[in-house]
Amino acid sequence: LGDLSVEGQFDAGQDEDMMRAYFSGEARPAEPAGWQFTPASLHSPATSGTRLAMDYEYTVFLSYNRRLQVDASGEQSMSAVGEWVHDVLHPYLEQWLVEFVPDARVAFDGKLPQGTRSESGVRDLLQKSRCMLVVFSVPYFSAPWCRAEWHSMLKREKLAGCKGELVVPLVFADGEHFDEEAKQRIQGRDAHFMQPYTTLGAVNKDHVSFPDFKKEIRRLCAQIEVCARNAPPWQSDFRWESPEPLAAELPFSAPSLQS
Repeated sequence: LGDLSVEGQFDAGQDEDMMRAYFSGEARPAEPAGWQFTPASLHSPATSGTRLAMDYEYTVFLSYNRRLQVDASGEQSMSAVGEWVHDVLHPYLEQWLVEFVPDARVAFDGKLPQGTRSESGVRDLLQKSRCMLVVFSVPYFSAPWCRAEWHSMLKREKLAGCKGELVVPLVFADGEHFDEEAKQRIQGRDAHFMQPYTTLGAVNKDHVSFPDFKKEIRRLCAQIEVCARNAPPWQSDFRWESPEPLAAELPFSAPSLQS
């Protein structure tokens, strides 16, 4: 895999003000000397043990391209991004997010019983999630399901009561052939910090890069904790951009590499 070390590591223990600056595009304040991060709870002090928003069931919704590939013999296999999300990202995200958000839960379609994944099932997961982690890849933007999730959460950011961004962007590959809204969201931000680790698999725990990967998972969890705090009061009628109409209204095709 070569040298997968990352220079200029982002400390997962960033001050909340610094993290909010990250998600608003503002300049980050300098770290005070001797500063140390203590993860804050999403629980209200007055209601210890009770969720801040009673009807939110999940801290974050995991959005990625789930496309299945079919080989010449008709066998199905998951795409590279789907395999990495299932085998690497999701397990470590669940392991570490509870260290930043007490009782954290990840809304992940991979947990749905086989054959039960439907628009209503995915919509329910998204509706009950405080924020979204989106794993960007070129095929993401030509998949109606992915775009439905992406645009649904963008609509929620515009609601009264929303305190800031609700989407944590993570670039799996590329970055040049994304739709314009995605390009704007990652502009000026280090959304590519996981790319050195996208070749890791479930069997690579002993690889020399794995300690750095776990540092980046903690960094990711810190970003999710801030976004989760931005969530507006829960509504049963959060807008959902249905996949088929969205595909018809907002056609997208990646620019050709041919001149």
